[in-house]
Amino acid sequence: VGEFIRAAEGYKRMQEVDRWVVGRMLDWMVDNREKISQIGGIAINLSGHSLNDESLLEFIFERLTKYDCPLEKITFEITEAAAIAKLHDVSDFMKELQEYGCRFCLGNYGTGVISYQFLRDLPVDLIKVDGSFVRELANDENDRMMLRSMVEMAHYLKREVVAPQIETREAFEELKQIGVDYAQGYFIERPKSLANLWATLE
Repeated sequence: VGEFIRAAEGYKRMQEVDRWVVGRMLDWMVDNREKISQIGGIAINLSGHSLNDESLLEFIFERLTKYDCPLEKITFEITEAAAIAKLHDVSDFMKELQEYGCRFCLGNYGTGVISYQFLRDLPVDLIKVDGSFVRELANDENDRMMLRSMVEMAHYLKREVVAPQIETREAFEELKQIGVDYAQGYFIERPKSLANLWATLE
């Protein structure tokens, strides 16, 4: 998957990929309203490259507002935020969708010197810290201190924090002590197809 995404970004085709993913996910939500009510929500990745495409933003807004689906269940996770060219325009787009109930998450937080700028300038509801701060958390004091500082800053700004790539109970317990709001990783649950997820719920 990572190689596919890098190739799509390299050939400037992420807009088409994101358009397809968003369209298919919204269609699925419309057709499965009862199932959606059984889960906390759905996260859809959006590349910073795609957010520079005004036609894609218009497409997303039109599809979201056209159908009567539970928009409060949708969180858009922004990846490659450094690629965003017009922060003000993207910020306005996000605020408009937030009025309909959508939420936004700033992904890969903590990598790059401009992470704090995006946290300041984009009205995100959550941040997802980069997995590189989590993988060795139980054994690395530096990672614990850096992660703690990110959590404190996010909470001060009234954002929630997601920690990915949690593979051990030790890391999970450390994150609870630090105050992370949501956990993601093999220790919590392994990835499943939608069909397998519903079979588990039933």
